[in-house]
Amino acid sequence: MQSIDLSSMSLHLPPSTPVRASIRRFAARTYPCDVCGSVFARASALATHKEHAHGVKPPAPNPPPTRPAAS
Repeated sequence: MQSIDLSSMSLHLPPSTPVRASIRRFAARTYPCDVCGSVFARASALATHKEHAHGVKPPAPNPPPTRPAAS
């Protein structure tokens, strides 16, 4: 897992709000977009963002194996 520099992360909190342990735990489990730098709490949200905002499609699932033709 990648290490993230929390000093550059914007948590969108008012200046007077103390940083709670729950926010620190959230910040430790973030998924940054490698294209634009947006940060998401869930990997699925990052995948959806990449598809909609940047046109990056997730890899296609492997097709099921085909059976050999009967002779």
